[in-house]
Amino acid sequence: MPPTLTLLRHPRPDAPDGLCYGRTDLEALALDEQRLFDELAATLTPQRLVSSPALRCRGIAERLGRHWQRTCEIEPRLQEIDFGRWEGLAWERVPRHELEAWARRPLDHEPGGGESLRRMERRLRAWAADAAALRMDLLAVTHAGPMRLLATLGRGAPLDAVLDTPAPGFGQALRLPLDRFGPPPLQDRR
Repeated sequence: MPPTLTLLRHPRPDAPDGLCYGRTDLEALALDEQRLFDELAATLTPQRLVSSPALRCRGIAERLGRHWQRTCEIEPRLQEIDFGRWEGLAWERVPRHELEAWARRPLDHEPGGGESLRRMERRLRAWAADAAALRMDLLAVTHAGPMRLLATLGRGAPLDAVLDTPAPGFGQALRLPLDRFGPPPLQDRR
């Protein structure tokens, strides 16, 4: 049986609804984190545990690591997309013409001057290839964007299919066979 990659979306962050927060560092709501910890501590036993550096991911990952007596590795490539100057704004305050520009070119546009989906794909594809090379069951605590993108890549779909991939709920897990992720294509190995 191939090693499994379990992707876990962080618990609900302590933030108002409608806030743009890709790289904005927010803590998780304590009750959501406790509920998720209780569920996962009893059901998973990964060989490796990695987390996005965001507080909302690290909190639950570090608690699980202590429980399972595993080191929690912090992996910057698991971060959410960077929304640049939109970070911390209410979505309704993001200038409409900027949202429209992103909608016209969703794969290559850098929302708020941040990171494009294509750049995000390169970093996540490289991370997944590195993880697959270790051949170990892995739990990665991350965000909705990376989960959608990795699910898309894992099923061999083209990048634009990420736009139709549903976002997981807070605390939702997704399991993928790690052998779906091989080394990145030669042009992406820079």
